[in-house]
Amino acid sequence: MIVPREKVQNFLDEFCPVAVAGNVGYHEGPSRSENLQFRKKHGLTYELIQDYLSQLVVEDYHRGPEADDKGRPCEIWKFGPDYCGISLYVKLADWHPAPKRFFCVSLKEAIPPLNLPYRE
Repeated sequence: MIVPREKVQNFLDEFCPVAVAGNVGYHEGPSRSENLQFRKKHGLTYELIQDYLSQLVVEDYHRGPEADDKGRPCEIWKFGPDYCGISLYVKLADWHPAPKRFFCVSLKEAIPPLNLPYRE
């Protein structure tokens, strides 16, 4: 689902300060080996990932919010920012109203690059 720019901005207005504070969870288990490989290849620490996520803008938006594909009670937002000339796939889970609300479920190279409806 593609939502209006204003709704994306509202999400980012809530999400980015949490990332600035370093409070976005990051999932990196066996089912997310591409995340681990990308992070290690580019020397990304969790702190650098938080900083990078805090800089997302509306123009990086791909789609969402969507229901979780595994039926969990969260909304999924997808973004496609650039990182050092590489198009990324960033999948964020919003577990509102849980205390630890935001998680980065995926951060890896986007193959193929994502359609970004608000990027000119």
